[in-house]
Amino acid sequence: MRRPAAPASPPANFVNRLEELVAAAYPGVLAVSPEPREVLRDLAGLCRRRGWALAA
Repeated sequence: MRRPAAPASPPANFVNRLEELVAAAYPGVLAVSPEPREVLRDLAGLCRRRGWALAA
């Protein structure tokens, strides 16, 4: 019996996970999403809140 595929993570989970990866000093992150504009919007918002530079 096959398990159903896991639902896509909402953007808030992406932002939370990204903050964890940055805190853990990951040198880079590749984000693949069927909704790239939403991910970029959420990433830009995170960078603004944290005072981080963003190049996309």
